[in-house]
Amino acid sequence: MVLTLQEIQQKAAVDGAFRASLLADPKATLASVGLDVPEGITVDIIEAGYNRLPIVLPPVQNGELSDEALAGMVGGSAQAVSGSEFITNVIGT
Repeated sequence: MVLTLQEIQQKAAVDGAFRASLLADPKATLASVGLDVPEGITVDIIEAGYNRLPIVLPPVQNGELSDEALAGMVGGSAQAVSGSEFITNVIGT
């Protein structure tokens, strides 16, 4: 059974060994829960905290945002994409 992004996050919150493994070798750890990440895809694991605010930036094309990215921007904000949607769209799971 493949774990969802939310299930992976929940497991990492309560299982110290899983969290350490995820930080040390994300691709192997994700594969161990049924999520095979294709070659060419980099997995960055970022630990959030009470004093840390991770912000994920959209891809840049030729030094500028794509028309698609700009179309999603309204008043200085962009439409959020959930991790599950990202996984589905990028790696097809």
